[in-house]
Amino acid sequence: MVETVMPEHWKATFLNESETPETLVFFGVDEMPVPPGHVKIRIDSIPLCDIDTPPQPHSCDMPDVGGVSEIQCLGTVEAIDESDGTDSGVSVGDEVIGFGQIALASHVICDSNLVVPNTQDIDCNSLIPLVTAYYSLLQRARISWNETLLISSDNVPLCLAALEIAKYIKCQVICIAGDSQNEGFLKERVGVQHVIQISNSSFLESVFGWTNNNGVDVVFLSSPDPNYEKILSVLSSEGRLCEVSRETVLQIAGITSNSLMGNKVFHSCQIGVLLQHQPERFRSIVLQVMALLKQHQIDPVPQIECPIEDFLTSYDVKKANQAEQVVLEIPHEFNPLDHVDLQPSPEQFSAKASYVVTAAHTSLALSLARWLYQLGARSIVLISHDEFPTSSKQTQKVLRNHDVEVREYIANLGDEGAAKEVLDDIRSTSAKPIKGVFHLDTVIYDDNPFEIDARRASKIISATVARARNLHTLTKRDNLDIFVMLSSINSVVGIPSKPLFSAVSAYLDALAEERNAQGLPALSVQVGPIRCMGTIFGVSETESYQMHFDRRQKLIHVDDFLQALGLLLRKPDQPVVCFGAQDQEWGAMKQMCVNSAIKFRHLAKGSKVTKEKPRSATMNKRQIEHVIKSKMAELLCMRKEAIDVKRPMTAYGVDSLIAMEIANWASDPTQLGLVISQFDILDGMTIATLLNKAISS
Repeated sequence: MVETVMPEHWKATFLNESETPETLVFFGVDEMPVPPGHVKIRIDSIPLCDIDTPPQPHSCDMPDVGGVSEIQCLGTVEAIDESDGTDSGVSVGDEVIGFGQIALASHVICDSNLVVPNTQDIDCNSLIPLVTAYYSLLQRARISWNETLLISSDNVPLCLAALEIAKYIKCQVICIAGDSQNEGFLKERVGVQHVIQISNSSFLESVFGWTNNNGVDVVFLSSPDPNYEKILSVLSSEGRLCEVSRETVLQIAGITSNSLMGNKVFHSCQIGVLLQHQPERFRSIVLQVMALLKQHQIDPVPQIECPIEDFLTSYDVKKANQAEQVVLEIPHEFNPLDHVDLQPSPEQFSAKASYVVTAAHTSLALSLARWLYQLGARSIVLISHDEFPTSSKQTQKVLRNHDVEVREYIANLGDEGAAKEVLDDIRSTSAKPIKGVFHLDTVIYDDNPFEIDARRASKIISATVARARNLHTLTKRDNLDIFVMLSSINSVVGIPSKPLFSAVSAYLDALAEERNAQGLPALSVQVGPIRCMGTIFGVSETESYQMHFDRRQKLIHVDDFLQALGLLLRKPDQPVVCFGAQDQEWGAMKQMCVNSAIKFRHLAKGSKVTKEKPRSATMNKRQIEHVIKSKMAELLCMRKEAIDVKRPMTAYGVDSLIAMEIANWASDPTQLGLVISQFDILDGMTIATLLNKAISS
């Protein structure tokens, strides 16, 4: 390995959504200035907790680009800024515990309210599970000694932490085991008397028998469970349900109202939310838990220490271990270059560039603006065709407090003159060039196809097509790195009630193809309704109202959408049109596809698309390679120049449907005339292998 200078600051992150050890890479990170009221910590260890960590721009200044995301770290103070009058209570060189959105990195910057001294007389690595259980059971549920607690948790450290709090309270405990191995562990190694699997046919009879037919008083739940209603059925009248994960909070929206009848109470106990919105209260709970540990009234959760040199093993242990919490140790002398090649910085957004966000009056745009900041952007331009709401003013205030340059404009981008005036003003008033555009603007109506007239059609087209076209033409001089548009799944399925919306969505997809053909950056994301800050983005007002009361609706959460968008922007070989819906029935989708839908035209047209291509028998190797790459580029909506013949086709997003299309095309005697199946492609066949087969035949 070529000797390279060790970076002072580094971070590890996953390159894609698979989050496997093979995709974990290290990056160098720029110098990290310390904002007023914050503390810079050199990380010594990170306990891996698997607990939700929502974005917290006020408590962590290190951009979130994926990878390990925890809430707690142990480390040494390197710098403090108390210029705002804040007394952090710590000094440079002190060993401390920091809380926030903690990445697997060399350093982190935390709010001074979320830093406490690390007393050496207690084990502080298991604080987060214990704090979660303490907050849920004592402060929210207020459980007492004469009550019964039911614990259902796939997260072993959380389960053991809840048992410690139960032992402190001296209440009766019942545990739900996920399998026989977990049941044996809880009975034999932990000593829990009442343990049962929920799949056991005698589950209800056993629980009611152990509680004298009263049911349990408190349920501690940490992960989604398909037997949610069965668990709630053993909750007594005036019982309390404590839930600690965001996924389970969302799951409760789908349960029947009868499950929470009988004066039962639901408590959302997400510790990350408490840390974000009430840092002083979070700190107080941490100190109370540390006091209980020091007094030996509760014990720390069992741990296994794993040096970062074995970080690949740590992820295997994290998934396979049944008893201990994994603590990742990072010695100060650790050099990533001794183990892996250092990659270029993964940040999509430069602090030296400006990023334009349209539809800035919407909740999605505000979430995206905060997300841009978290990934490194320090100059954000918000453009709206309507008045900015109070929530926008609040978001702008938070961003400006973190030294982000925020500018706002109210303009109709559908008017070319108005759009040019805004863009010229951005260029003239900021030293940071425009490098990215996020076009979220759209107008959605409940259209009656029989009532659409020219005026209505013009209004809808102007609201989307003209705005997108003006941004496209007027930013060509800016040498953009990013140009993102939000299309819709309507461009694929063609919903009759929204013919114009389907048309303009298809236009945005086509515009992305046009920009790509011109060598310009482009990404059109076909999304469904997005749940964002109490609203639903991407539907009309009538549909939004209906969806709030329709429990069967599967909506994309804004956090999931932004995470997916970040992954798409990091892929150099991304398709220019991407489908953003979830849990689709692809068989039904194939039958409903509009023939001209860009991303999925291979599903609608089939092999007829390429009937006009020449026979491989009359072509040389270079011509056959050109034909195969052209077919791949057509199916995946990407440039054929971006396709590497040595990479597996699955690396470009080829799924079973596309694999079948390729196999049918390659088997067609008027094309390559080969005998291959979709399973050959899904097993990792490369274009080079397919090319060699065609030549040899």
